[in-house]
Order: sequence, then structure tokens, then C-alpha cells
Amino acid sequence: MVQEKVAVAKVEAVEGEVVDKREAEKAPYDFEVKREKLTIHGIDTGKDAIYRADAKVCLGVVSRDYKMVTHQEAAKTAYEAMKGFGKFSTLRHHLTQGGARVYIEFKAEKQYNIGKIFDGKDDIVNPMFVLNNSYDGTKQCGFEFAVYRLVCKNGLRVPQKVFISLHKHTQDLNLTSTMAHLKQLTQDFETKTLPLWKTWNTRAVKVDSLVDSLVEKEYVTNRTVKRLREANQFEKNKTAWDVYNTFTAYYTHDYKDSFDSAHYYNQRVIDGMMNVLG
Repeated sequence: MVQEKVAVAKVEAVEGEVVDKREAEKAPYDFEVKREKLTIHGIDTGKDAIYRADAKVCLGVVSRDYKMVTHQEAAKTAYEAMKGFGKFSTLRHHLTQGGARVYIEFKAEKQYNIGKIFDGKDDIVNPMFVLNNSYDGTKQCGFEFAVYRLVCKNGLRVPQKVFISLHKHTQDLNLTSTMAHLKQLTQDFETKTLPLWKTWNTRAVKVDSLVDSLVEKEYVTNRTVKRLREANQFEKNKTAWDVYNTFTAYYTHDYKDSFDSAHYYNQRVIDGMMNVLG
């Protein structure tokens, strides 16, 4: 299997300051794109092609009413929205599919305590907002809410159907209003997901049974579970929170396929845990 090359710009976080990689050097998503009518043998297909001007590579084929939001436009609005949200830092940029998709991770300063971990330390998480944008129609433009777990720097996701504020690329898209939902997403996290995670932190589970259920319901793959078991990663797990973090740590740090795939499976884990545990 050919692994997708992912351009990652690591950005050093500075507490209390806006860290914009674009101000220091050209960001990986900062390239020109063009849009033209797509024709085949001179016949208009009714579709448009979006391509990179520098590499002459097609990034997507879209409908005529598709409002193209460039990565630069999305990033600029995201940075302005985050300034209005409060103190934050930029973690990373991810550019995938030859530049068709971009993810920009922002970490807010505010912190939440989930509870105690096995060594008695506080388990602290920060709100994290992931800007998504694409030229191929696969990613809606907007913010996905996630959290950043300090103890192991996991990028934990929250339930997709509840906490993602994204909008399709259409002519009536208002990108600014999309970004204005940041505070609402945080409030939803505080009232819905945070109490659930605190419960998981103290909820003892039969680890093998829980993991096998996640595989059976196809929230995680047999291959992933086999690798984690061979590495004894579930050995110290006692609670639902332990199991959840074992998976997210793997997908965040050790998963070898594309970033898009890791992003997907990180989301599947939280959905699966909620389905299996109720």
C-alpha cells in the first residue's frame, strides 16, 4: 500500500500569543489554485476543475455552484476567530492529498481536569479546534472540536454528530458565522462530553470484552488491536478512560497510514465507546 505523503508544519506554541506560521515563513497551504470549466473532447461536463497553479495537479472536480474557499481564506478567518475566542496557540498544519485538504490545529489556554491518572497526577485537557478545508469536496469548511490531553499530548476527539461546526462549500456559505460557533462548541463540551469523560475515568471495565466489542462493531480494526496487544498496551488499563486513551495515543503518535485515516479512526473510537458503553 502506498502511503500518502503529508506535509506537516510544526509550530512552536507560545503561551498567550497568537502563533501564525505564515508570519514567519510560507505555510504549506499557501499556494495558488485555479478553477476552470472541465471539458472532455471539447464538450462541457457541467463541472469545474480546481488545480494547483504551481504543480499543475488537479485537486478536485466540483459543481458550478460550489463556492471555493481557499486554504488561505479559511486560515485567515480562523486566526481572526481564535483571537476573538481568547488566548491560544497554533499546534500544527497538516496538508494532505497533494494540497487538496488542510487541517490547522489550535489549542486554547483554558484547561479542564478529567480526574486522576494511575500515578496520582491530574489528567488535564485543553480545548483544541481543528480547522478543516478542502478543494475536493471531501471536507466541509469549518472547525472540529477536539481536546489536547497534556499527559501524553493526545489529540482526543469529541462525538462527531454533536460537536462539529462545519458548512458545505456552496454559494451561500458564510465562513465568518461558521467560526463564530467556537464558544458554543466549548459550552457543549462542558455540559455533555466532559461529564461523560469524568465518569469513564472511574468506570472499571472488562478491558478485553470492551476492545473485542469495538472490533466486532467495526469501530476499530483487528490489525490495530493486534498491534496494541502485542505491545502490551492494554496491560495497565482498568477503566473506560484508560482504554479510550490507549487507542487515541496510538492513532495520534504511532499510526503509520495517512493523517486523514488517523483522523477518521480517532473519531471512530469515541463514537464506538459511546455506543458500546451506553
